[in-house]
Amino acid sequence: MSRLTPVDPATAQAIVAESDTRMAPLVEVEAVFTPDECRRIVARREVLGFDHAPIPTYAGGTRSQVVDRGVRSTLRTHLFDSPEHRWIFDRLGEVIRITNDHTWRFRLSFMEPLQHLSYPEGGHFLWHSDLGDTGITSLRKVSATILLSEPDAYDGGDLQLLVAGKEITPGRGQGKAVLFPSFMNHRVTEVTRGTRHVLILWTIGKSAFR
Repeated sequence: MSRLTPVDPATAQAIVAESDTRMAPLVEVEAVFTPDECRRIVARREVLGFDHAPIPTYAGGTRSQVVDRGVRSTLRTHLFDSPEHRWIFDRLGEVIRITNDHTWRFRLSFMEPLQHLSYPEGGHFLWHSDLGDTGITSLRKVSATILLSEPDAYDGGDLQLLVAGKEITPGRGQGKAVLFPSFMNHRVTEVTRGTRHVLILWTIGKSAFR
């Protein structure tokens, strides 16, 4: 790599003027799925089963996945690419492609398997980032949360992102997608009534973040 040189104000202004890329902390896309489609996705949980979602842990130089309900309390169902699920992948892939092309312009190559998460009363996930430091998680670039529940079906359970030291809470809407760079710190506040159903996914590139 060539030597990095200090940038003067005039050059900095010229670079910004020529660039049409912006580092938006999040993008909200309304009505990606209809209410009926949301119910169809939620119903897959009863067919495919579920488990308690784990978190990564590092102890004694060893990496593993453990269930720690103090940090993350949610039930997880994997939705893999298949003829039955292809319409879901196709819909989300197009939404992410268009959003990324108009916003971040990250180099995206693949989508990881989808996850349907259900947060019953008491469910939550403390502050974290989806971008890992090794393996496939280190290649994540755009994260997406799709709200499957009706907005008044639960209390609490808000997705919040930390932006410049402030907590940003996207609006609710059944079928709505919230997209954000995978390095953004975010959490899900505790559900105090009902059950929150969401679909989540991560897009990855062939190389580290760029």
